[in-house]
Amino acid sequence: MTVEEKARDYTEGTLIVEVVVEKGSDNTYTAYIGGENPLPFGVIGDGGSAEESIEDFKLSFKAMRNYYTNIGKDFPYNVEFAWVTDKSKSKSR
Repeated sequence: MTVEEKARDYTEGTLIVEVVVEKGSDNTYTAYIGGENPLPFGVIGDGGSAEESIEDFKLSFKAMRNYYTNIGKDFPYNVEFAWVTDKSKSKSR
């Protein structure tokens, strides 16, 4: 197995994906993958509150799972999100 193949081997361990939730200048919230993205796709969520943006992010992730299933591509089922609501604070799950 090459290094690249191993990096995309979704059968080992859990992928921890840091998701930043930020309030924008328009008072809406966005949830996005912060740092290095270990997934083969991007995901974002938007909403009128932090909770709404997190729920939208989760729905977008599920939509990507459905899409990958429909086109027959491998999907990482071993993903956990580390939610960061303020970059100056520690992560929570």
